[in-house]
Amino acid sequence: MKITRSIGTCIVLLTALALSVSGAFAAETALNAVLYPEGKEIKLKFQTTERAPKATLNGSVRPQQGQSKIEVSWKKLEPALLFGGDVNCWILWTVTPEGVAQSLGELPVRENRSGEATFSTSAKQFALMVTAEPLPAVRRPSDLVAFISMPSDDKMAKNSTFNFDGFRTIATKRDNESIAGLSGKYLRGIAIVAERLILLLDIREVLTFADHEEEKLAVLSPQNA
Repeated sequence: MKITRSIGTCIVLLTALALSVSGAFAAETALNAVLYPEGKEIKLKFQTTERAPKATLNGSVRPQQGQSKIEVSWKKLEPALLFGGDVNCWILWTVTPEGVAQSLGELPVRENRSGEATFSTSAKQFALMVTAEPLPAVRRPSDLVAFISMPSDDKMAKNSTFNFDGFRTIATKRDNESIAGLSGKYLRGIAIVAERLILLLDIREVLTFADHEEEKLAVLSPQNA
């Protein structure tokens, strides 16, 4: 009996340790940095990951006068909120071959799930990556990578592949690892239910207040008589 309990305890401890390690550290991701030629617009394609496989993203980069203008457009991109937990938004990052990641800003998700945005960076050679994040002001990307920029076909652009492991060491809290089977309709349904619950609570508060006032009047009525 003691041996069985000891084995069971060991299994539980080892499982907990494995889960804690896997949840705390993200694996490396292979990225492709492009050295963009000055004054020329380079078209980019993005690889979609299993995080949001139905969405598509395209873009272009044009370096000029010390700044690289980045334009991206997307389709069928569902809200990052569908991951649940602490996740709220999509963020575009530049990542240099040295492993330095810079947050450029948020990709806003509109009603039609399509959109476009323009950003700029002083970097000349970088990869682009989109991750799901709790808020736009995060300093390091989460492991919820949805898009990765692919090598450029332009002869004037120089490609270089590198491994990036600069993700946050503590995993972002989420309920889903992928939003493949989810849609914004689910969120709208939750919002409607929440609104109804708030309305019911408001009505309950009003009725409770009315009951209290009625009790006060009942107590005061004999005194006034």
